[in-house]
Amino acid sequence: MKKIVLLIFTLLIIIVSCDKVKNPDQRPPQVYHCIDTLHQVIKTLVHTSTTNQRNVLIEDYTGHKCPNCPRAGITAEKLLEQYPGRVVVIANHVTGIYADPSRDSTDKYKENFRNPASDEWDTKDKGFSISGAGLPQGMINRISNPYFPQSDTKWPSLVSVALTQPALAKLDIKTYYDTISHYLSVKVKTTFLNALTNNVNVIIVLTQDGIIGSQKDGNASNAPLDRDPLDPQTRLNYKFDHIVIDAINGPQGQLMKAAPIVMNDTASVFTSCYLLNKCFGKNTTTETIPPYTAICVNDKLVNLVAFIVDAQTKEVLQVETLKIR
Repeated sequence: MKKIVLLIFTLLIIIVSCDKVKNPDQRPPQVYHCIDTLHQVIKTLVHTSTTNQRNVLIEDYTGHKCPNCPRAGITAEKLLEQYPGRVVVIANHVTGIYADPSRDSTDKYKENFRNPASDEWDTKDKGFSISGAGLPQGMINRISNPYFPQSDTKWPSLVSVALTQPALAKLDIKTYYDTISHYLSVKVKTTFLNALTNNVNVIIVLTQDGIIGSQKDGNASNAPLDRDPLDPQTRLNYKFDHIVIDAINGPQGQLMKAAPIVMNDTASVFTSCYLLNKCFGKNTTTETIPPYTAICVNDKLVNLVAFIVDAQTKEVLQVETLKIR
């Protein structure tokens, strides 16, 4: 009996050993257990220069049925051109009146660009109550002056002042994106350039550019040839940029470093295995809109935006962006 058991055990060892030799796993190890390194795209933003600058985040609160909102979009684009590499824009589509898809048989306003992060930032209890002041409105580095909502007419002067403020930190970013599974993992490192007395949180947002759809535009001089003949206020081929997909680590982000913070302190956070599979379609099951092919995320046009905030005052201390592929 002992000889039989020994023989079976020996055969099992031989079979397992042969299996390991015949079928080895030649793939590199996965990153954070979800990204196959055979299909990954790695992007980095690392600051090697000794020149440290304070960047500015413009948060545009808008909606595709807001006739005055294209005016704010034009202002934001001009500021991007005026201060290349220093200004970052994200567009938050909010409110049922201005951002919900239409519930009729037309092809206009059928996309839903709303998302949980933008909705929460627009609330009074957890956010900044931006739309309550009427759209378009926005924030510049989330500075209250004395209130958070700021008309787009004030953005140029507010951005000009914000750019003169001293740099308090620099951000290095590294992203790992699997082009097959569409999982994304992110590392953000902060190097503090000044001492700070409050906790600092980091918020990591994904945005997309280049989505074509319908947009109300009350200014007839904007794209006069791109107008619905039956509704001259509607532009049919409006290009939406900077649309917030979501905050991958939550609308309030996560703790980057607890106070007290001294000069040259560093801290890093990781977020792993975010599945980038969103489509900008209807958000209920009772819509009367006929079926249509929803526009889905195009990962070639997706930007990662990382910004750190003072956990008490909410001010944005630094912001950076890069494409994920």
